[in-house]
Amino acid sequence: MKKRISEMVSGNLTLCELLTGILLFGLLCQIAGCIFLKENLLYHSVGLWLGAVVAMLMAVHMNASIQKVVVLDVDSAEKVSRKDTILRYFAIVIFLFSSV
Repeated sequence: MKKRISEMVSGNLTLCELLTGILLFGLLCQIAGCIFLKENLLYHSVGLWLGAVVAMLMAVHMNASIQKVVVLDVDSAEKVSRKDTILRYFAIVIFLFSSV
């Protein structure tokens, strides 16, 4: 799985830039949090980086879905795209409810 993700990132400049942007924005928010938050810093940091990891996983999954869909005919592409979108949303709902 790791090799597949690294191949996907190295071959796709847009995905690489998106993942880099997520990491840099997370770092920027972490720095701002360190400056302005004096209590519960660990709690906020864990939430920030879990959110960043989930965002990166969603981006990788979305990229894989798009790569899969572009080679299909219109009807099949619509079904596969809908299935992958529902799967992504379902995973987010499960993650949100499990983190409460």
